[in-house]
Amino acid sequence: MAANAVAHTGPYGKCSAYETTSTYVQVHCRYNNRVPNLWYFTDQGWIYSGYFSRSYSVPTCSILG
Repeated sequence: MAANAVAHTGPYGKCSAYETTSTYVQVHCRYNNRVPNLWYFTDQGWIYSGYFSRSYSVPTCSILG
């Protein structure tokens, strides 16, 4: 993950953002929002896929229906 990555409280850029505490995160699931942009839910929060150097084969996030 890029060193300048930010985490969000939800899978949209307009959600509150904060700095991640590590450049290594555990990815739990993925979500394509309405824009559509791919986001990953991690142990640090929601992170836009553009911050990652590769894609992850993880399940779709069921918490968002």
